[in-house]
This record gives sequence, structure tokens and C-alpha cells, in this order.
Amino acid sequence: MIKRLMLLVLLLVPTSSYAGLLSGDITAVPESKGVFSWGDGVNNLHQQWSIAYFNYSGWFYSSEYSESNADVFVYSGLADISLAGDASLFEYQSSGAVHAWEGDTVFFRGTNGSYGAWKIDAIDGFYDPTAIFPYRNFLSGTWYFLEDGKSDFSVSKVSDPYRQLRTVN
Repeated sequence: MIKRLMLLVLLLVPTSSYAGLLSGDITAVPESKGVFSWGDGVNNLHQQWSIAYFNYSGWFYSSEYSESNADVFVYSGLADISLAGDASLFEYQSSGAVHAWEGDTVFFRGTNGSYGAWKIDAIDGFYDPTAIFPYRNFLSGTWYFLEDGKSDFSVSKVSDPYRQLRTVN
């Protein structure tokens, strides 16, 4: 009986003190239109992006723009988000914008103290010669958000897929 009770207690004790890493899909977010919001429901990050080179790259805006509540940093060639380490050590742009390509990861340091990232899988262009603005681009990839104001992606474990807060207005 005591062995069973001890086992039950061990199963109820958290095995990790790591912050959770929330993630979800970014699916065809249009450039220069609406704001993409993601986070934990309380400390959300907000970003709007625009095209730099049709079908390949974009601009991501710092907190000086009304569409963003985060400063930005681009990490090229990052294969796995857990390899990023402590994102608070990055040299974020707090004015202007950063340029990122397909395959890059854009990190965000929120004015609310939260950290997140976008892994850019694709920037797909669309041409409609009958439209007022004939060239449109859409970004797809994965978003990440560290819970509890943490900044170290290397000691975080990915939580179950978290898609509730992926919104485009």
C-alpha cells in the first residue's frame, strides 16, 4: 500500500520546471493586411509583415510600428527552435524593420516581456493582373511562444499543439 501511495505521489509531482513552448501553424498570412496575433491569451504578441522580394522574403517590423508590439531579430539557418538558446541575448531591432527569407526564423521580444518566434517555411506570391494591387504574397510557417515570460528556448519543451490564438484581423 505504501509503495502504491509513493508511486502516486511521484506521478503527481512535475518532472520538469521548464517553461512550456506553445506553437501552432501560420497558414497563408497575407502581407500588409491585418495583424497576426499569437501567445498565451494574456501576453500576446502582434505583428504585420510586408513583402521585400516577391515570392521569397519579407520585412518584419519593430515595436515602433503600431502593428507590432515587439522588437525583432532574424536568425538564419536555425534547424530547430531549441537550438536558439536564450533569446534575450539577441540584438533586437527596436526601430525599423528586419529582412528575412524563407527558411529564416524571426524572433520577437515583446514590449510586454514575452518572447516568441516565427519559422518561415514559405512566402508564396500570387499575381492577379485584374486587381488594383496585382501582386500579393502569403506567409506560412510555425509560430512559437514561451510561457511565463521565459526567454530560453533551449530549456523549453514543446507543449501540445496550441492553435487557439492564431488570428488574422
